[in-house]
Amino acid sequence: MKTDMPRLLFAVALPALLSGCVTGVVDGAGRTAGPPAPPAPLPEIRSLAPVPGMVWVAGWWHWDGTAYVWLPGRWESPPPLP
Repeated sequence: MKTDMPRLLFAVALPALLSGCVTGVVDGAGRTAGPPAPPAPLPEIRSLAPVPGMVWVAGWWHWDGTAYVWLPGRWESPPPLP
């Protein structure tokens, strides 16, 4: 009796490959919830634009999977016009 080993390995490995990585917080009822709401934005002092025409991108809270981390505001060049 001949076995089809590649198909067998594929059938066994496929569910493991498709399961992916899921993160979240499990609440008291056993449901997975997203991260808690971020804190209020931190006050920032905006300096003068280093070059005329640059736009200010305000700071924001970034969820790193464990806690919120503040990413400060910065000056950026606007996107090119079409």
